[in-house]
Amino acid sequence: MTTNKRKRAASESLVFLLIVAGILLALNVLGLFTSYGRFDATRNGQFSLAPSSERIMGELTEEMQITAYFSRDLPPQFASTEREVRDLLDEYVQASNRHLTVRVVNPDTDELKAEAEADGVEAVQHQLIEAGARSTRLGFRGLAIHYLGEKLTIPVIAGTDGLEYELTMRIKQLVGEKRVVGILSGHGAASLSDSLGPLRQMMPNYELREVNAAEPIPADVAAVLVVSPNEAIPEPELRNLNAFVMNGGGLGVIGGGMKINLDQPPPSAEPVDVGLNTLLERWGVRLEQNLVADPQCELLPMNGMAVPYPFFPRAVLDAEQQEHPAVFGLATVTIPFSSSVSVLEDTPADVRVLPIVSSSEGAWVVNDANIPLMPRDPTEWSRTGRVGTRGMAVAIQGRLPSAFPDAGGDAPARAEHDVRVMVIGSGALFLQAGQGQMTDTLIFALNAVDWLAAEDDLIAIRTKTVAMPGLDQPAALRDAEQRAQAASEARDRDEFAEALEERQAAEDAYKRSQQITQWALTLGLPFLLALFGVIRWRQRIAKKNNIKL
Repeated sequence: MTTNKRKRAASESLVFLLIVAGILLALNVLGLFTSYGRFDATRNGQFSLAPSSERIMGELTEEMQITAYFSRDLPPQFASTEREVRDLLDEYVQASNRHLTVRVVNPDTDELKAEAEADGVEAVQHQLIEAGARSTRLGFRGLAIHYLGEKLTIPVIAGTDGLEYELTMRIKQLVGEKRVVGILSGHGAASLSDSLGPLRQMMPNYELREVNAAEPIPADVAAVLVVSPNEAIPEPELRNLNAFVMNGGGLGVIGGGMKINLDQPPPSAEPVDVGLNTLLERWGVRLEQNLVADPQCELLPMNGMAVPYPFFPRAVLDAEQQEHPAVFGLATVTIPFSSSVSVLEDTPADVRVLPIVSSSEGAWVVNDANIPLMPRDPTEWSRTGRVGTRGMAVAIQGRLPSAFPDAGGDAPARAEHDVRVMVIGSGALFLQAGQGQMTDTLIFALNAVDWLAAEDDLIAIRTKTVAMPGLDQPAALRDAEQRAQAASEARDRDEFAEALEERQAAEDAYKRSQQITQWALTLGLPFLLALFGVIRWRQRIAKKNNIKL
């Protein structure tokens, strides 16, 4: 009797296992023919497409093909890149209503290598360490997008950070027309032939074109950027800029209150009046001729040590500011060498004027005729005038009134539809464009252009390239920074040096605690899971020994 019961129990267990295995097999087979879904718990949707990417893919009407080329023998640091790229491309396929097909090719033959090179994917040198010896090996890791006989390429994929933005930009470029963004020429302003040249690579979705405001701005221009002018703009040109805005164009005034001299030592700044306030004051703001200095700032090197540099204010954005598309997803923004942007009391009716980047409450302004810009000892900074929050970037949106009511037929007395104007206190935002690094400063600058050109779709994707926010700083580290800041303001060298040492010690302790936490999660969780398994195993053995048949 006992033997029969055991046989029946064993048979039932076997049948149960076979049923479960059959169900799992059926689900896997079914998954080959149906869409899949996954839950993304990251704060900024790091592992799922942005809604704008999904919309762009969902609007495809013709077949698109993406071919990804990955060599098999890439170094370990790129071992997971192919899998992550496959996962990302699967998301694009799911959003495309079957208008996108993806090929992943391992170019391990001469024919496939030639295909990759013909698609514009570059073979790059990779350093390997095998058996203690260092060697180099050529390998491919890039992709090409084909659509309606045209092709765009990402020649080398360094990683998946920012890859969605790169992909969606190129797809958008293939399926639609480029918007035109004008760069005002002349008047000492930055131009595409010098400091703004790298923007062509940073903004492939736009046709960047220099425009001369001596003539009416062409109707196909979506927005005009006036970047760091340092010479007066004549009234006829201001009238053309005004008419452009009244007829629906976006205008970005980016710097123009100060002339920053960095080419000839020693670096300095001097106030300039280029005449743009003739427009801006009519629209509720004024670009001041000063530099914002803020104790909440970045650090710059001086004599082998990092010192606070108040002319690089680091603005912390509040919840209301972060709702604006130009700073969406950004926690902080640094605006180097920024003039203050004042919001006037008599703002026009039906117009929203919002300071989207502001200094801390401890900021002051420097408005000397010649301002030295060299980093200096923290005790040498002195506050002048009123201390308080200063606006450094202001967004204006609505049916703006004309700055020249007598313009007649050139421009209506008020814009017929909502128009967009952005005033930023510094043109140094774009100085990082040639460095290839997406800092919060550069992301804000590019977002501002997207907002002015009414290309809000790209903003949500670009902000996903911002590094994931770190853990909150411990109180000891914050207190040490506040002590250093207070000592700097009080010009107490000894207290400042002691506070810096305290800050370094707190930072070292913080890093040690992070490492302990990392190893605890890496080793502790598997250990707890194994311990749970052992306990359950022992419980089952004890239970089995107590069973009486």
